[in-house]
Amino acid sequence: MYRITFVLGGESSYRNKAMRILLAALTLVDKAYFDLVRNAPPLKKLRFEEEAPGADDWMDASALARLGGGDCEDICCYVAGWLQSKHGIMAWPQLVEKNGHTHIVVELPGGRQFDPTLMIGRKESLHGEGHACTGHGKEGPEQRITFVTDLFSPGKKNYKLAHRSLEVMLHALYLIDVEWLQRHPETPWLYESGAYYEVEPVGREDWQDWPTTMRRKSSDCEDLANMRASELFVRQGIKARPSFIWKMRPSGANLYHIQVTYPDGSVEDPSRRLGMGAP
Repeated sequence: MYRITFVLGGESSYRNKAMRILLAALTLVDKAYFDLVRNAPPLKKLRFEEEAPGADDWMDASALARLGGGDCEDICCYVAGWLQSKHGIMAWPQLVEKNGHTHIVVELPGGRQFDPTLMIGRKESLHGEGHACTGHGKEGPEQRITFVTDLFSPGKKNYKLAHRSLEVMLHALYLIDVEWLQRHPETPWLYESGAYYEVEPVGREDWQDWPTTMRRKSSDCEDLANMRASELFVRQGIKARPSFIWKMRPSGANLYHIQVTYPDGSVEDPSRRLGMGAP
C-alpha cells in the first residue's frame, strides 16, 4: 500500500473546508477506479472496520478492494464514487455533526442523506457517544489525513488510473492552497517566504498546505508547485496548475516530480528555484 498524507495547518474553519475538498477528491479517485477497473466489489462484500484512536487513514477503492473493509469516510466515498460512475448520480460525501462528533454520510441530489456504513455492520451509536470518524488531530498545529492506495505500489501497471488519481489529488491540494490564500491575503509570496526544497525521509510522503510549509519551512516538490500555482491564480489571475513528469525506477515503482504548467504550456519548477539539486 502507498500512503499520501495531507498535512493541514490553520484555523478550524479552514481545515473543515479542506476536509470537504479531500472528501470530494477521494470520491473522484474512487470514481476513476470504477470507470477503469472491472469487477470492483459491491458494498455488500465490504465490512465496516473502525480505526484505532488517533488514526485518520482514508482508503481509496483500490485499497478497499484489496483489504475488504474500511471506516466511515472510506465507505461513503466508495459508495458516492460508485453511484457517479455506474449510475450517473452526483452523490457526494458530506460532513455532519452527530452527538458532538464529526460524521460522514452520502448526500444525493435533492439533499437526501443516507449512511451506507449502517448497511455493513456499523451500529447507530458507539458507547452512547456517537462516532468520530474523522478529524483526529484537529486541535493541534497539524491535522494529518492519509490517503491509502494500492495504485502506486511497485509492479502496478495501470498507469492511466494511477495518473488520473494523481491529478485529482494534486488538484485537491491546489484548491486547499487557493482557499488559504483567499482567506489570508497577508501570506508572503512563495519565493519571499523562506521556504526551501528538501527531500523527504524514506517512507514519508507529506503533502503540506500553505500554513504547514510556512511553519516548517522545508517542503517537497508537490507542496511548492501547488503553492506557486495557487498564488499565480489568486494574486495574478493566471490559471496555472500543478503537473507531473515521471519515470519508472529499477524496483518497478514510479518516480514522480511535480512542477507548474502555465496556460500556454510553459513550465516553471519551484523546487529547482528553491534548492533541489543544490550541493
